[in-house]
Amino acid sequence: MFSSKLINFYSIVCIINIGCRDCLNILPKNRHNCSLQVSTTHGIIQGSKKITIKGLPYFAYEGIPFAQPPLGDLRFRSPQPIKPWTGVLDATVKSSECVQVHIPFPNNPTTDGNEDCLYLNVFTPQTKTNKLLPVIFWIYGGAFYEGSAGDYGPSNLLENGLVVVTSNYRLGMFGFLSTGDTVLPGNYGLKDQNAALRWTYQNIVKFGGDPNRITISGQSAGGCSVWYHMLSSKSKGLFSRAISMSAEPRSVWAYQQNPKAVAMNVAANLGIGVKNSSQFAEYLRKADITDLKRANLLVTFVQILTALQEGLPFTPTIEVDHEEAFITSSPTEIIRQQKYSKVPILMGMTTTEAGLFGKILNLVKRISVVFDISPGSVPNGFKGLSTKNSGKVGRRIRDKYLQSKSFGTVTFEELCNILSDALFTKPIMDAARALSPYTSVYLYINSKPSLYMKGILIHLGFPILLHTRGVVHGEDVPIIWNYRNFSSPSDTYMIKKIFTKTWSNFAATGNPTPGNDPVLNNITWPPITDNNNIPYLSLGEEIKVKYNYRKKYVEFWDNLEKEVKYKDMLLK
Repeated sequence: MFSSKLINFYSIVCIINIGCRDCLNILPKNRHNCSLQVSTTHGIIQGSKKITIKGLPYFAYEGIPFAQPPLGDLRFRSPQPIKPWTGVLDATVKSSECVQVHIPFPNNPTTDGNEDCLYLNVFTPQTKTNKLLPVIFWIYGGAFYEGSAGDYGPSNLLENGLVVVTSNYRLGMFGFLSTGDTVLPGNYGLKDQNAALRWTYQNIVKFGGDPNRITISGQSAGGCSVWYHMLSSKSKGLFSRAISMSAEPRSVWAYQQNPKAVAMNVAANLGIGVKNSSQFAEYLRKADITDLKRANLLVTFVQILTALQEGLPFTPTIEVDHEEAFITSSPTEIIRQQKYSKVPILMGMTTTEAGLFGKILNLVKRISVVFDISPGSVPNGFKGLSTKNSGKVGRRIRDKYLQSKSFGTVTFEELCNILSDALFTKPIMDAARALSPYTSVYLYINSKPSLYMKGILIHLGFPILLHTRGVVHGEDVPIIWNYRNFSSPSDTYMIKKIFTKTWSNFAATGNPTPGNDPVLNNITWPPITDNNNIPYLSLGEEIKVKYNYRKKYVEFWDNLEKEVKYKDMLLK
């Protein structure tokens, strides 16, 4: 931990090695404070001292570079190591967010952000002991096309004795464009995360964090990224636990099966003819950033309209085998061969994940009679099915969820259930069952809704209907994090207490409830030991352990998958 002894040590080192006079050459005099300086592997940084919501002092180091700016010839390449600096780097200001797209419903989409964005933040609580604390490394969500490390305030986790790291990574085409070969292999965003994680592993002890107790965590695209780090040999050994919220890498929205087609779409939007990947890469690295932002916006916005069935354009993909490749086999194959990082994982979902798209689903409901004419057009989470099998899947969904009524009579709640199960429940339960024989898997289901939290998401432009039943995708994130400085209301107090305390326990020990704890009402949260009787922590009006979440619907999707002989489309 960042103790008073450590602070004094760094103060002495600062004065002896560079002198406060040299500090003043780098930072304005009124901001100079050698006691806030830390020596990293690339140079000395100076942070600031802040206070959490409950008044706990902590140190904040923001805008720390972990890779060279991916500009010009470094565009669409793996992150390159940063060069050491002399003097003291100012780590008191948040960095810019990466180039991204915002699609606020029902307003027009916009684009902003900068290419020079590969920076991370470290937050560490003040303590008078030398004990190293467990670390939470957070990867933000945002469908791989938006998000920023600076949106997530650390107060709740710092108050539970954790060191917190948040990091930017490239998004959209800048992070995931691929031509399916070694010229533009893709997954740059995942490689950015890996570079930030490696920096954390090498430096976190300087901030009072324990490099042997780093927990990678994330929600949605961030939670999906957590899985990819577990599956990639590049990240092996850099973390010891994992937390994934509302995500799994085989979900239809979480991977790109045909990256070359997306790349050709980008070229068309740029108005260029492409003879080969090398020519395309050369053009992209010399192109005006305004043109690239526009192409990123157009391709993302157009495909977002079909994302519920066809997925998103710029997402992780399987690379051809080469030295810098992040992942070269399907998640299914890696798990089957047990070549992943077998670390304890805490994972789960909300009860009404698809409610995030509420206003869109309301529009779909109005034209749902089209599903009676063409059952194969019902979103089902399966990619690449034949017309015959797509129709069969649509009819089976109708029979199960609508009790054989016509799709023209479908209710909003029924649509939410279909999509929540297809895009989240089924793949997440698949993942939990796949890993449980080999490592500790702790499953949770959040069923405690909050009108206030839904209001925050609506304010941010998400197409949610305020009175949607259950907990929608992303509704639990502001409870854990002080998201964009929004506070948590009293109706989320218990859920916040459970989340932050179990995260703290899990990061420290690998077990969310290592012993009786009155803060957690003495709950024991068991791992999955029997895939026929799956325990989960139910976060609802009551906090209690239950079993076999939506069992009959999970079995329905299992049987449907077998009936149409659906092959994991990531398999090669």
